[in-house]
Amino acid sequence: MLIKDCPFCGAVSSVTEENTTQTFEYKGQKLACENYKVRECTECGESFELPDDNLEHERRILNFRRQVDGLLLPDEIKALRESLRFTQKDFAALLGVGEKSFTRYERGSITQGRSMDNLLRLIKDNPQGTIAVLKGVRKPAAEEDAAPEVIPEGAASDILGTSTATMSSL
Repeated sequence: MLIKDCPFCGAVSSVTEENTTQTFEYKGQKLACENYKVRECTECGESFELPDDNLEHERRILNFRRQVDGLLLPDEIKALRESLRFTQKDFAALLGVGEKSFTRYERGSITQGRSMDNLLRLIKDNPQGTIAVLKGVRKPAAEEDAAPEVIPEGAASDILGTSTATMSSL
């Protein structure tokens, strides 16, 4: 988009465009983006960018953050869903999220949270078991009638590797 007048000071025909290399830092990691478009007013010196100027770079930056945070990338989420032959609508329902939110995870316009990422990884590592649990598949009737397993006191802390005092503070 061609813009000539400064949106900050109103100076006419004062805006120049430059492609630069911008370096972004996230949690101590750096990403360099070449050909990053920056506009500057020759009158007031204000630098800015327009919403559509750097869309591809914005996607790269979001994916960079996902990688630093150890989250699945949008293409990986889409590949997982497609490998299981789910529609976006059906997979979103299985996961308990809105269809639009799930579509945005696949497009990369929003980033899934850690808990959603963990759920997706569970499905990836054990599709049949995790999907069965999410769908609410129950044990055969004969097994349901059996007495429930009693979990001994302190077992949760043994499993989680935490003390009882820590568990009560959760």
